[in-house]
Amino acid sequence: MIRVIDPGFYSSVQDLGRSQCTELGVPISGSMDRNSGCLANRLLGNGIADAVLECTMTGPVLEFTQDTFIALSGAQFEVYLDDIPLRNGEVYKVRSHQILKFGKLLKGMRIYLAVAGGIQTEKVLGSRSFYMPLTKRNRLVAGDELRYFAQKKLFSPKKEEVLRLETILDASILEAFKGPEFELLPIPIQEHLRTALWVINKRNNRMAYQFDPPLEPFSIPFITSPVLPGTIQYTPQGSLFALMRDGQTTGGYIRVLQLSEEAIDQLAQLKTGQSFKLRLLDINDDSL
Repeated sequence: MIRVIDPGFYSSVQDLGRSQCTELGVPISGSMDRNSGCLANRLLGNGIADAVLECTMTGPVLEFTQDTFIALSGAQFEVYLDDIPLRNGEVYKVRSHQILKFGKLLKGMRIYLAVAGGIQTEKVLGSRSFYMPLTKRNRLVAGDELRYFAQKKLFSPKKEEVLRLETILDASILEAFKGPEFELLPIPIQEHLRTALWVINKRNNRMAYQFDPPLEPFSIPFITSPVLPGTIQYTPQGSLFALMRDGQTTGGYIRVLQLSEEAIDQLAQLKTGQSFKLRLLDINDDSL
C-alpha cells in the first residue's frame, strides 16, 4: 500500500481516462499532462494506460508498505525518499516503510509518480481516474491507502521508447487547429487569436483554463455542440478558455480553436500568470 500522510494541494489517481464514455456525457478525465504520465510508466516498463499519481503545485507525503520501484516525470520538484534526493526520468528502488516527500516546486505545475505494475485502485467505467461523482472523491486525503503489487525485480524499458515521450515545460507557443466556428469570426478577431500574447488566468483547474486579456464581445446563433479536451471556446462576453481533461462533453459557446495533444500537455504545466502565444496549424499539412 501507499499510505497518504499528507495529500498536498491536489493529488489524484489518473490514467488515460474514459474516452469511450463521452456519448454518456462522461468527461474523459485522465492525466492532465498525458505525455508525462505515459513517460513515468514507460520508465518502469508499465503499460501506458496504468494508473499513476498526479500531484499539482505542492506534492504529498507518502509511505510505502511494500518493496517496489518508482519513477517521476513532468514538473520539476525537490523530491526525497527518506533523505535521498530523487530526480525525474530515473527508476528508484523503494523499500517497505520508506517515506517519499515533495519539497519546493521548481518548474512546471504537475508531477507524475508511477509505481511498478501501476496503482491498483477501483476501476469505474473502465478507468481508475478520479472524477466526482463517478468516484468517491476527486483528490486524495490524509489516511487514504493506494494498493500496488510488491515488486522485487524490474525489467528495464527500451531507452528509445522513453525518449519519444519527453515533455516540454514552460512552453511559450501552443499549437492549435482552427475550430468549427473559427471562420465565422470577424477577420480582426481571427488575427488577434493568431498574434496575441495570452496569459493564464487564476481560473484554471482540471476542467478548464481561462485566458487573459478578454476579447471584445461577440456572438452568433449557436446550439450546444460536442467539445473535447483542448477545445478553445469564446463566450459572447469575450472570455476565452480551453477545456481540459475533466471538461464537459458538450458546450454552448463557439469553438474557435482546438489545441493539439502536445499543446494540452504543455498548457497543463503552465501556472497562473504565465504567458504564451498560439500557432495555428493547417490540418491538411502532410508534415503533421
